[in-house]
This record gives sequence, C-alpha cells and structure tokens, in this order.
Amino acid sequence: MIRILEPYIPLCPEHPEQVYLVCPPALRTWAEQVEDFELVKVDLAAGEQLKPEFLAINPFAEIPVLEWGDFHLYESRAIARYIAEKFKEQGPENFLGKTLEERAVVYQWIESESHQFNDSAFSPWVMEYYLAYYEEKRPVREEVIAPLRARLEKFFDRVEARLSKSKFLAGEYYTMADMNIAPSLWHIMNFEPELITSRKHVKAWYEILTSRPTFKKMLEADAGWPLL
Repeated sequence: MIRILEPYIPLCPEHPEQVYLVCPPALRTWAEQVEDFELVKVDLAAGEQLKPEFLAINPFAEIPVLEWGDFHLYESRAIARYIAEKFKEQGPENFLGKTLEERAVVYQWIESESHQFNDSAFSPWVMEYYLAYYEEKRPVREEVIAPLRARLEKFFDRVEARLSKSKFLAGEYYTMADMNIAPSLWHIMNFEPELITSRKHVKAWYEILTSRPTFKKMLEADAGWPLL
C-alpha cells in the first residue's frame, strides 16, 4: 500500500482532534489513479517532521512525502507526476497529454499554477486567513490580503480568458494541471467566493472539478480533519 505523509496543525491544544490540514495541491485528488492508499498525519506543531526517522526520508523536514515500501519521494508535484506516470493506464484519458506538444501545455499550466498562482499569491493569502482565524484570533489584515487578492484577480482573469476557448486549462481534457489547482479553488470558495463566481468560465470549471467523484473522495478521506 502507498502511504502519504501529510501535515496537520492542531487548532487547539485542548482538542487535538480539531486540525488544520495543510493541503498539498497535487495530492487532494490524486485518487484519480490510486485507490489503495493511506493518509498519515504528521504533527508539525509537535515537531514530528524534525525527528531523525522523518529526516531520513526527507532531509528538508517538509511534507508531503510518499512512502511505498523502501521508496520515498517528497515534493508535492514530483509525487503527483510520479503517480501519474506509474499508473497512467488507470488514470483519466489524456491526463498528461498524448503528444509531446500536449504534454508541454499541461506542464506549462502546472508551472503557471505553481509560480503565478500558488507561490506568489495563494499560499500567503490562505496563510493570512489561517493565522487570523486560528492562531492569533484577530481580523484578517486587509493590508496583507489586498495585494495578494489583486494577484489572484489577475491570475483568474487570465484563466477566464483561457477557459473561454477550452473546457480545461490544457485543452478539452481534464489533466493534472486542473487537478493540481482544484483544492486551492475549494479554499478560495470558502473565503472569497467572488473571485471565482464573478467569472463565468472559471465558475463552470470549478463546478466540474469539484464534482468529480475522486475530489469528493479525498474530502471524505479528510473527514474529521477540518480544512481551512
């Protein structure tokens, strides 16, 4: 069985069963290809990622980590690509693209999601909500959120233009590029849904992605682990 070591942060010491699950974008819906897997919680607040046995499989002390017998792999997108290649016959049609050109477009959007969306806007945006709501018990700082929201707006404007010409990011087929970003879209809908609902094509795309049985399956796998 494949084991996925994922991070969680207890929201309250008195209620350790209540956690904030840090969702690596590529792993929430990767049940597209693997049915038999186990999610293993790693308590970051308790420093479990700093223990020697964990550092032996990831010297950077970061999550997620894939564990399959003696084989270990870290970095969310590297894990997702490995699974997609390893089980490509079990996954959605054209998940990585059929031709070299199709694969290039899939990877182009994966890179865009990683750098233009996640690193520069979404990650610090969602972290501000987490700190405000759960750790520091304060209002969200608009001076922090505003420039990040502007970057998200710009990204979604470009995605809206793209989706006006194709059903999915890389073309007419659902691919890893769509899978990677779907969990982040779900978070955005929880806090600032107008970023998605104000854009016709982005909204329709979001509804398709989150209605997939495998997306729902991953949310069910997290049942009892409240998501931010």
